[in-house]
Amino acid sequence: SGAAYTDIVGKIGMNTAISGSIGGLTTFFLNYFYVYYTNKEEKYSERYSLPYLCNGILAGLVGITSACDNVASWAAVVIGFISGLIYIGYSRLLIYLKIDDPLDASAIHGGVGTWGVVAVGWFDQTKGILYGKGGKLFGIQLLGMVCIAAWSAFWTIVSFLLLKLVNLHRISNHDEFTGIDAKNCGGHAIKYDKYSRMYYSKILNPLYSNKTQKEIFQEIDDEIQKAYEDDVENKKEERESESKIINP
Repeated sequence: SGAAYTDIVGKIGMNTAISGSIGGLTTFFLNYFYVYYTNKEEKYSERYSLPYLCNGILAGLVGITSACDNVASWAAVVIGFISGLIYIGYSRLLIYLKIDDPLDASAIHGGVGTWGVVAVGWFDQTKGILYGKGGKLFGIQLLGMVCIAAWSAFWTIVSFLLLKLVNLHRISNHDEFTGIDAKNCGGHAIKYDKYSRMYYSKILNPLYSNKTQKEIFQEIDDEIQKAYEDDVENKKEERESESKIINP
């Protein structure tokens, strides 16, 4: 009936919003405390990280997708919280393994997506383990997860091999250093692209031919630090000038 559909749509919307919100808050505050206790003196430490907040929200939304129509609100909170933890753990693991995923797409859709599939087996109000319904649904969800992973892996390998055959699998070293968004989109989206551009401009300069990569990175860090301090000083002088005008 219409009323039944209204109820289920409302429940889906509520659980989706709850899980997304909890996922975002989880990643935001975990990152905040991590940076606060490990980089107290670092001026460029991103304690208030908008990327972590946004990706945490995405993680919560991905985690609840499979279960949003048949879990309780408290379960949406738990699913969103665990989604945030999995996202951070997966993202840090990729960095540790030196696997390049600048958008954290695999962490969100792969890592958290896997959790979302199996979470149904635990929290489903009709057939879930936590409601005393046994592990049948959980087993089905695990099988589904394996099938999805196998299907995705197969077609990913096929696609990459085809791209490699036509020499489209990699971008040039120049585009990699300067940022693909600079070539295809006409600008640099994030600061790390600017960092890469500075690095690439230096290694092309004959004056830097005898310098190590570490020395070049240190010089770039010093330039960024000086630019930051100059900006702070300029703003301070502007505020003092405005204060003199207002209170001569």
